[in-house]
Amino acid sequence: MLIIEKNLIKLLWLGVAFTLPLFGVSFFHLKTGFFHLAPPALLMAAILYTSLLTFCLLGGRVKTRWNLSRYRLISLLLFAFLVLHVVSLEQSALMQSELLDYGIKGIMKMVVGFLIFWVTIALFPREERFIEIFFTIACWTCSILLAVFIYRYAFIFHMPFMATEYGYVDRSGKNQMAVQTVYLFFYAFSYFFLSKKKTWFFVPIIMTFTISIVYLGSRMGWLATLLGLLYLVFFAIKKNGLAGFKFATKVIIVMGLLLMVSVVIMSQYVDLHEVAVRLISLYDPSSISDAEARLGKHTLEVRGGAILQALQAFLTSPITGVGIGNTTLYVDRITHNDFSTVLLELGLIGELLFLGILITIWYRANLPGRTNKTQPHWLSFATRAGFVTLVVCLNFFNLYLSPYFWFYLALSIVILETVEGKTLNEDTHY
Repeated sequence: MLIIEKNLIKLLWLGVAFTLPLFGVSFFHLKTGFFHLAPPALLMAAILYTSLLTFCLLGGRVKTRWNLSRYRLISLLLFAFLVLHVVSLEQSALMQSELLDYGIKGIMKMVVGFLIFWVTIALFPREERFIEIFFTIACWTCSILLAVFIYRYAFIFHMPFMATEYGYVDRSGKNQMAVQTVYLFFYAFSYFFLSKKKTWFFVPIIMTFTISIVYLGSRMGWLATLLGLLYLVFFAIKKNGLAGFKFATKVIIVMGLLLMVSVVIMSQYVDLHEVAVRLISLYDPSSISDAEARLGKHTLEVRGGAILQALQAFLTSPITGVGIGNTTLYVDRITHNDFSTVLLELGLIGELLFLGILITIWYRANLPGRTNKTQPHWLSFATRAGFVTLVVCLNFFNLYLSPYFWFYLALSIVILETVEGKTLNEDTHY
C-alpha cells in the first residue's frame, strides 16, 4: 500500500511539473465564485487527499511524513501571519462590503498558499534525481507554452508585446507570466551551464525563455533576471574563487549573445519600438514623448507616489494596519509593492511577520550542509537565484497572495535540504 501511494504521489508531482507554467495563465484555471484554481493547485490537492487517505487507512505507519517539528519557527510565523489577516477583516467589515469580499478572497488565497507550502514541505519527494526530472519537465512545458504565446501574439495578433490571453489581445497577466518565466529560466540556465550532463537540448529552452522575457515587456521581469544573474555570479565567486570569475565571464558573454540573437530574431517579425521605450523608461523616462507616456514615462513617479501614500497612511494605524483589502481607501492606486501593502494593511506586526518568514527561509537555505561536496549542485545555484527573483518581484508586483509564491518558497527549502544535506536530523520523507 505504501509503495503504491509513494509512486502515485510521485506521478502526481510530475503532473504538477507538466502544468506548473499554468499558474500564470488564467485561461486554463478552474474559475470558482471567489477565485481561480490553477491545474497545479488541483493536483496538489489530489496529493494531499492521497496522503490523508493513506494515513487514515494505515495510521501511524505514515506519520513521519507529516513530522514537521523541525519547522517550528516557520510554522509559528505562518500561523501568526494568517491569524493577523483574519483579525484584520474586522477593519474591512467597517468599510465597504466589496472591500470585505476582497479581504475574504485574499484570506482564502492565503489558506490555499499555506496548504500548498506544507504539502510541498511534507510530501515532495526528497530525491535529487526526481527534482532534476521535475524541473526538466517544467522547463520544457513552460518553453512550449511560451512558444505558443509568442506565435499567437507575434504572428496572429501582430502585437509589439506578449501576454497570456490566448483567444484575444489583452495586456493583463504579463507580470504573472514574467514571474514564472524568470523563475524557471534560472533552472534551465543553471542546468545547462553547471550540470555535469552537458545537454544541448536545453539551448532552445533557454533561447525561448530569453525571447519571452524580452517580448513580455515586463520591466519587473528584466530587473529580476538581471539581479538573479548578478547573484549567481556573486555566489559562484564566493564559493569557487577563480573558477567563479571564469563562470562570471562565461555568464556575461553568453547572456550578451543570447540577448543579441533574441533581438535579431524578434526584429524580423515584431516591432520592438515598445520594448525599447519601456527599457528607456527605466533610466531616462523624461525623454519619452507624451504620445507614448502610457509605455512608462510616469511609471516611476506614479508607483513611487503610491508607495509614499501607503507609508503615510500606515501612520493612521501603525501596529495592526488598516485591514486587508483596504489599500485603495488610502492610496490612489494599488502599490505594486507587497512590502508597502503589507505594512499598510497589516501594520508593523504584519510587516515583521512577513519579513520574518522570508528571512527564516533564507537562513535555512544558508545553513552549513552535511554534504561533503566541494562544488555546489546546479540546483543550489538555481534555487538561490529563484529566491532572489521572488524577493525582487515582491517590490514591483503584488505577489504574496498568489499560491504559487508559497510553492516556490517551500521548494527552496526542500531542494536545498535535499542536495546540500541541510536537514536538522536524519529523518527523510521518502
